[in-house]
Amino acid sequence: MTDSSTGELTITRLLDATPEQAFAAWTEAERFSQWWGGPGFTAPVADVALDPKVGGEWKATIVADEDGSKYPFQGNYEVVDAPNKLVFTLLDNNHPDAAPESMTVTFTPAGEKTEMVVHQDSNLDAETLEKAKEGWGGFFDGLATYLAKA
Repeated sequence: MTDSSTGELTITRLLDATPEQAFAAWTEAERFSQWWGGPGFTAPVADVALDPKVGGEWKATIVADEDGSKYPFQGNYEVVDAPNKLVFTLLDNNHPDAAPESMTVTFTPAGEKTEMVVHQDSNLDAETLEKAKEGWGGFFDGLATYLAKA
């Protein structure tokens, strides 16, 4: 769901994993590097630093497979409630004038699976927010594939 009037984006995915496994994929660098970036990108584990505690920083750089272009992201954790919820800021360092986005990720048991809900509260315009939704789709496809194999 995209609400272009408010700059909010919510994406729900059913993951073939426990909440603990899904949470770990977001908070452990070796797991995070396996899916962050989506198709056509890699996130070298050497370029991922996660400190999942309130006030802790996170950084991850994705690299385009095609030309080696780098896209660094960073933020701070605001809520770390394992394995239920993460709240953190997200800043795309290729757009240093942009304000940090607020991200909330919840993990809810759904039988043998986990319902992951990602909510982005941003200042993005409608067109950019729609592109963000498409981008997140690729990221979360990668997460689902990673978790299905883990």
